[in-house]
Amino acid sequence: MIDSSAIYATLEHLADRYSDSVRKPADQHLYAKLAVIEACGWIESCMDELILGLSDRNLNQSKNKRTVEDEVKMTYSFSYNNHFRPMLISVVGFITVEKLEAALDESRFQALKSELGSLKTARDKAAHSFMGPSPPRLDAPKRVQGQLSRVRAGLADIESQLRAWGY
Repeated sequence: MIDSSAIYATLEHLADRYSDSVRKPADQHLYAKLAVIEACGWIESCMDELILGLSDRNLNQSKNKRTVEDEVKMTYSFSYNNHFRPMLISVVGFITVEKLEAALDESRFQALKSELGSLKTARDKAAHSFMGPSPPRLDAPKRVQGQLSRVRAGLADIESQLRAWGY
């Protein structure tokens, strides 16, 4: 998994700026917007790296590796069921994904899926809006940090379980 120290440092910096601009709602909105976009970019990169790592370690034929690389390039979001799970299936198959989902800690797995959904909604709001007369409400960077921690834990569980099985 991608080192998370840089993203947490970025989110901490944005949280500090957010707190410092309490009298400037427009600035707070921009810091909140940047926090969710940065966190989601990190999540997408982690998912891509996990899938490409599985491909590199387990596939032997170049054409199959290229197919996985193309799928990763064509996946532009990060929800579990619609984006990440299909990429997992393309590398390890339905059988392994079913076993994986059954083996994961249920509360962490549910938290992962829930937070991915919440962050996707927030990211879509942030990415498809501007500082007009009524900008959308976005969570503070500290909240995004907490969400990212739960996502990171869930992705780490997935990666750890797959490695334990020799993937």
